[in-house]
Amino acid sequence: MKKILCLLLILVLAFTIMACGKEEPKVTPDVPEIENGIKGDDNDDSKPEDSTDKPSDDKNEPADDKNKPIEKPAIIEEKVDHGESLAAVNLNGKWGYINTSGEFVIEPQYSQAHAFNYGAAVVEIEEKPILINKKNEVLFKSDLEHLDIKSGIEGMFKTNLYTKYGFINYKGEVIAEPIYYNLGDFSSGLCVALGSPHDGYINKAGEFVIEPAYNDAEDFSEGFAIVWKNGKCGFINTDGEPLTDMIYDDATAFSDGMAKIRVGKKWGFIDTTGKVVIEPQFEHYISNFSEGLASFLVHNEEEDVNYFGYIDKTGKVVIEPKFDTAEDFLGGRARVALLENGKFYDTFIDKNGEFITDVKYEQVESFSEGLAAVSDGDNWGFINTNGEVVVDLIYDDVDVFSNGLAAVGIYNDEIDDCLYGYVNKTGEMVIDPIFRYVQAFEVIPEE
Repeated sequence: MKKILCLLLILVLAFTIMACGKEEPKVTPDVPEIENGIKGDDNDDSKPEDSTDKPSDDKNEPADDKNKPIEKPAIIEEKVDHGESLAAVNLNGKWGYINTSGEFVIEPQYSQAHAFNYGAAVVEIEEKPILINKKNEVLFKSDLEHLDIKSGIEGMFKTNLYTKYGFINYKGEVIAEPIYYNLGDFSSGLCVALGSPHDGYINKAGEFVIEPAYNDAEDFSEGFAIVWKNGKCGFINTDGEPLTDMIYDDATAFSDGMAKIRVGKKWGFIDTTGKVVIEPQFEHYISNFSEGLASFLVHNEEEDVNYFGYIDKTGKVVIEPKFDTAEDFLGGRARVALLENGKFYDTFIDKNGEFITDVKYEQVESFSEGLAAVSDGDNWGFINTNGEVVVDLIYDDVDVFSNGLAAVGIYNDEIDDCLYGYVNKTGEMVIDPIFRYVQAFEVIPEE
């Protein structure tokens, strides 16, 4: 009898040990299902590379060390082969993509097409969006009728299912299911995410790295973001640490190392240490800083008109207010407008407030790659930063320069609209005007 009791005791202990060693089943959150489409051979991994479910590299680390804090692995940004620069063009009612030689890399076949981002682009077939790569391979598609995909920023493409939002990455991997009430855009690797009822920030693995604790929050800019609590706002860094207290009535994102803050009805500026460097004093319009200068507005009581000038980062007026409009400096030049004989004219000034040309145009656009589009009221061309015409004013429509090329439109009687091609910076037509609609060439991000 004693032998039988001992044997039973041994069996009970064995079963107990086996039961304790079993892993508890994981609970999957109840989220809308997304069906991923066909992927290329490079995307067949069952988990994204940023997955946190990885074995430890330290083989000597004890598995039961409960005193050691659990650290989430860092999101490692791999180098992306962006390939050649492409532009979306519409030929005979369908969108495709050409290279800078004007050759079709992806033949016209889509009802809509958007710019490539990290080597992936959103295109549409009969208003159903899919994600493709530059080989025209499908990275992501869904059979869900109401799933939409938006163009990407930092290689992350926003999705929405009814009123909820999520993300896929440039590989077509689902990073964040559409469970958020709202999402911002990625900047500094983070994105505003609205859960319920507060805003926080997720990373590119879809994890909350700054917990949702704010009444409102904005995208990061230059490493800082504006957040709101109880009707006041302040700034935090990408670690969620406060740069300033929640003491401001309003604020704008950092630009050129400075951010606008409002106390009462007056605006001033802080720097990236959170220090107030220009005391709140501007009751009228004041722009963000660009290339060390910000435009401001004053009201001339005698003439009962408003004029614009510029201040530097100390708050000193360096260009007296004398313009009817004034925009940001780009490439050392700023677009301004003057009212003469009841008519507005556009031109450009340098940082000394001097006009770069005596010519006053009906309309001008900001500089891009050292050239700016200008119009005499009938036709468009381009000038350089010295105000010299480098592309004659002979076109009916133009776009900005990107990757050394700019789209130009020539009116066509048969279609009663423009057909578009591309010119280089000397004004040479390098891609013939045969396209109904065009977009600028993709800007390849620097690694």
